[in-house]
Amino acid sequence: MKIQKIDNHAGMTIAGGVADAQNVTDMLRYHSNIHRIEKGEYLPIKSIARLASLIFFQNRYYPFIADILVGGYDKQGPALYNVDMFGSLDKKTFVTTGSGSPVAYGLLENEYRDGLTIEQGKVVALRAVKAAITRNIGTGDGINVATIDQKGYRLLTKDQKKAIITL
Repeated sequence: MKIQKIDNHAGMTIAGGVADAQNVTDMLRYHSNIHRIEKGEYLPIKSIARLASLIFFQNRYYPFIADILVGGYDKQGPALYNVDMFGSLDKKTFVTTGSGSPVAYGLLENEYRDGLTIEQGKVVALRAVKAAITRNIGTGDGINVATIDQKGYRLLTKDQKKAIITL
């Protein structure tokens, strides 16, 4: 599963070493849950991304071999961050990671525009992942898509994905 839920308002994607990324996911979940319990509110997406950045940076001499995206919806609105294996942190409007990135970027750069609805964004995301799967053997063969908005984190079902594109 290349998409992981961190909390009801946040998720992350995994590229690279799955075990390393799952370790980071567990740490982010832990800190997000502790913050929610202690403060009675969600940990801001920027804080989750910064924590991921610090975790990767602390391990730079024995690095986690992973590249992750952290995204979600909080009081500040939607946010998306890319965190690489050395802890570099970049806020993005759209981004892709992994071996299929060049293919996915071609489609995203052509079809993404500001102001897309969630429904339009699902189509673009599904098409980008499908293109990467078709053209890159390292991408795998499963398509997972989650939406995160004011209503929370929701993973699309197989039927929901089939209603958007042919899998």
